Amino acid sequence: ALAIYADGGSNITDMSGRILTSGVRSSGIYTIGGGSEITMSGSIKTVGSSSNGIVTWVSFNNTEMSGSIETEGDFANGIRNVGDKNETTVSGIIKTGNVIEGTGDSANGIHNQGSDNKTTFSGSITTTGHSANGIYNKGDNNEATVSGSITTAGDSAYGIYNHLGASNETTVSGSITTDGGNAVGIRNVGDKNETTVSGSITTAGDSAYGIYNH
Repeated sequence: ALAIYADGGSNITDMSGRILTSGVRSSGIYTIGGGSEITMSGSIKTVGSSSNGIVTWVSFNNTEMSGSIETEGDFANGIRNVGDKNETTVSGIIKTGNVIEGTGDSANGIHNQGSDNKTTFSGSITTTGHSANGIYNKGDNNEATVSGSITTAGDSAYGIYNHLGASNETTVSGSITTDGGNAVGIRNVGDKNETTVSGSITTAGDSAYGIYNH
């Protein structure tokens, strides 16, 4: 079951309390419609497959998160945006996966699917599962600015992954740390992607490059 569900455009959600959900597809906040605003300074915890912390569908949504999101389940992203021109600002804490329970595969910290999305991140993201990326962008002209810390522990869990898109811009002045095999710090797949790093990228696993473009 969803904790907060809003269907329609221009919804405003201001959440400063605590949300706890359990079960498959039991996300904390779920909005459908363009032009919605979410301000979240409380805490969200979800336990279950595909149970995201915050989900927005369609375009022009604005999410500001200064609290904490914790998910324990495969495909359970911290924040998931599906659509174009969404803006996400995070100064809080996002954690996906549970090592003891063995959950968290493909559970990205922030997942953007669409074009012209903007992510500004100054908090911390920690993921533990296989293919659980810190920030995942699928589309063109996405912009990610990172001054916080991203840590991934699983194999093929990239710090930042720009997937199958062109003209994406990534700026990192914070830190990216990966421990797993093939866990690249920043991976760009597509044309005309631009990456600027003044911070640190540390990788520990086999075939785990700092930056990989192809």
